[in-house]
Amino acid sequence: MMQFGNKILAIRNQIIDLIFPKNCVNCGRSDTWLCDECQSKIRPNIMSQCLVCKKIQADNGICQKCQPFSALDGLWIMTDYDNKLIENIIRLIKYKYIAELVDYLGPLMESYFGGKSKLEKDFILIPVPLHRRRFLTRGFNQAELIARELSDQYGNEIVDDLIFRRHYNQPQTNLGAHLRVSNVKGIFKINQKVADQLKDKLVVLVDDVYTTGSTMQECARVLKHGGIKNVWGLAIARGNSS
Repeated sequence: MMQFGNKILAIRNQIIDLIFPKNCVNCGRSDTWLCDECQSKIRPNIMSQCLVCKKIQADNGICQKCQPFSALDGLWIMTDYDNKLIENIIRLIKYKYIAELVDYLGPLMESYFGGKSKLEKDFILIPVPLHRRRFLTRGFNQAELIARELSDQYGNEIVDDLIFRRHYNQPQTNLGAHLRVSNVKGIFKINQKVADQLKDKLVVLVDDVYTTGSTMQECARVLKHGGIKNVWGLAIARGNSS
């Protein structure tokens, strides 16, 4: 699907360039989607937290108390969604289809991971999949674009056929925490042939926003059931689940 998506994305970008002038989404400066000054306002997270209880700890894994409640073994979250600029960027990518904005997240990734990347090259990046219907509407999977940007910087392999959506579900955005869990239950299916080749690797699920974590946790649950031993998550921002 990645090659097919590249063709759609190229056409989509050409149309957007014709319809919308390229101005900074924050200050309006011309000839760029995000100027250097505004880009510098996106600050990386510097604290490591348990992804369940948010307790501060030495790494981004799961604290011992919360381990029974998470299929993920750890989570990297680069920044906070309450930064209005990052919220606007993610909304423009997903709902206005300005996919080029993902390219401007590179400096955030570099600042977050620092000079020595935590993403060792043998970590496998797994974009959280879109249903084909939503993929065709949007023209791209933003999680795949984020994974591609990471791969360009750190050399990690991307595998986009390990897990896929078997059912179309309604968007999570306007659902409460309980409904988000039931909305994604059973919608993912693993490609067991690919899973057997990756079972001893550390795989990293990649998405744009981690709010309640229901989507990424369901993906991780399916991967663990399919024999993948180590599953982490990575998101650009943590959403507000309240």
